[in-house]
Amino acid sequence: MKSILVMGGSDFIGSALSRHLIRSGYQVDILTKGNRPINYKDFKQHIICNRHDRNDIEQNLSTKNYEYIFDMTAHSKDEVKNLLDFIDTTYLKKYIVLSTGAVYKDSSKKAKEDFEKGDNNNLYREYYFFERISQEKPIPVPHGKNVMTQFIYIDDLVRVLESIIHKPHVREAYNVTNPQIISWQELIQTCGEVTGKSPIIKLVDINKIEYEERSYFPFKNIDYTLEIDKLIEHGLYIPNIFLREGLEKSYNWYLYNKPKLTDNKMDKIEDIIRIG
Repeated sequence: MKSILVMGGSDFIGSALSRHLIRSGYQVDILTKGNRPINYKDFKQHIICNRHDRNDIEQNLSTKNYEYIFDMTAHSKDEVKNLLDFIDTTYLKKYIVLSTGAVYKDSSKKAKEDFEKGDNNNLYREYYFFERISQEKPIPVPHGKNVMTQFIYIDDLVRVLESIIHKPHVREAYNVTNPQIISWQELIQTCGEVTGKSPIIKLVDINKIEYEERSYFPFKNIDYTLEIDKLIEHGLYIPNIFLREGLEKSYNWYLYNKPKLTDNKMDKIEDIIRIG
């Protein structure tokens, strides 16, 4: 049985990965600050530790050894070094870091945290669209440049991460996303399809409106597409849950759980709508 440490197993990605690894038969320890409860079971140990405190790391991890470490919470090389300085690396095979724009030691990946969808997502994005559509409220959408993007469903992401364990490649950086490329309007129209209602889309000319796009839209209005050639070349799991299927899963979870989420950055929605 492979021993794994998940750094940050209480957030959206970390909890999904931990639950997947546990279901797949791995022995999983979770390290968090302890600020959020762990809402699943069957992990081996929940280690509560401040990764920025070297004494705390030494006290909690100096006697531990793992074959694999998945790090969801590192933002710098020093944060990785703090961990590796004290953990027993005798049996460590891979240290896998999720990052939005950096490459770290051993098998790494670049994940687009802003563009993930799935059950238990704590970001107010696709749920925002579901709410506006179901309540028949207009959805302001930036218009004036041709922005294209990609999404990945969380079940696909965790399978990609697990597949890294089984491949020999190290010191690599992988782009991880679904190959389907879409526009904002395609995203919102698909949300409408899964809710069974037609969305009311209000196009906002970004060349005429002074408001910053993020103040009325849940995503940054930028092209964000990735090539996954290396993922394919190295024989890793290829994401295959496309937009419609992923949104159907997310919508079903949303209907059952009715999460209470907000996005404080989107404080100009009603202003934009009133402008007409």
